Amino acid sequence: MMIQLIDILIGLSVVYLIFSTVASSAVELVETMARRRARFLLNGIEEIFKLARTRDGDGNAIRDVSDLVKAFYESAPVAALYIGDVEKAGKRIRVAHGELPSYIPAVRFAGAVIELAQALPGNVADDTAKALQSRFAQVLALALRLYARPQEQGVNATLEVQRDALVQFFNDNTERMSSWYRRHVQWILLATGFVFAVTFNVDTFHIVRVLSQDSALRTRIVTQALADMNVDAPPGYQLSCSATGDADNASDTGSDRTPGTASTDPDEQEALAEQCEKELREGIDRRLSYAASLGLPIGWHSVTPPDDGSGWWGWLVIIGKLLPGWLVTALAICVGAPFWFDLINRLANIRTAMKPDPEQEAAAG
Repeated sequence: MMIQLIDILIGLSVVYLIFSTVASSAVELVETMARRRARFLLNGIEEIFKLARTRDGDGNAIRDVSDLVKAFYESAPVAALYIGDVEKAGKRIRVAHGELPSYIPAVRFAGAVIELAQALPGNVADDTAKALQSRFAQVLALALRLYARPQEQGVNATLEVQRDALVQFFNDNTERMSSWYRRHVQWILLATGFVFAVTFNVDTFHIVRVLSQDSALRTRIVTQALADMNVDAPPGYQLSCSATGDADNASDTGSDRTPGTASTDPDEQEALAEQCEKELREGIDRRLSYAASLGLPIGWHSVTPPDDGSGWWGWLVIIGKLLPGWLVTALAICVGAPFWFDLINRLANIRTAMKPDPEQEAAAG
């Protein structure tokens, strides 16, 4: 009885794992196509400059940092990371005929701030340039005050000390960007999981019922799952995207990937983004095919259409019965593939420890 329960949990976890990676791939695909990371990075840069609490000539705190952000993106260390022209629309920044970078190395952030704090930008009026220079100098002073020793601040701050302080200042603040991005993707992943649950009718309660009653199906799914655990890159679970500069498999696939891990060369960024989109589409197709090959109890073929003449009302009743199972599935998908991958491994170990060795069974018989 305990082995059967473990097998049901393994089968259910396989479903969640497959669709967690499908949903993660779909979210990654949308994010890649929409280039949302660049917007999150821009928002993070704005927050960093707001955190510096720069002040005007009268000593009043300045809340509008759009001028700083525009000058920052136009500086030589950052401008080399993207194509197009930076434009300011109200308080918003965008790039005409191009895209903002999705990644800015900390050393480039430091180089840009140092450059702008020491030299007047040549593409703005002198009075505005002086104000911008003063505000970037305040950002530099804050970084030194936080991360440099007292004797290395002010006029005693060497270029190396300034750069190191700004790098640490940027890295510490990008941790907040990561948390924003994770929360954003988590909500998107929940919505995506629900869409997949409805589209493929991945009803948790129906799956449990079928697995508890169909021993042949349960055995087939568990056997395949245990076999997949013994290979480095299970074909049904693998997620790979070269545009992020690494390859993730099921053991580390999740929804907390932070903005910007790609190459800093614009042409290479575009090529990697296109390759990423291709790989993600192929990954989604591969995992859905894998799910179909296992014969998982999902899909609308098991739902009997209303034949009592109730029409759309009958369908509403059916959907109402399926809704709880869809919601549970969406929440399970939102947990992420790493959790389900690890759980399958743990359940497999428990199952192996509990199940008698065949030779011992034969001897006992």
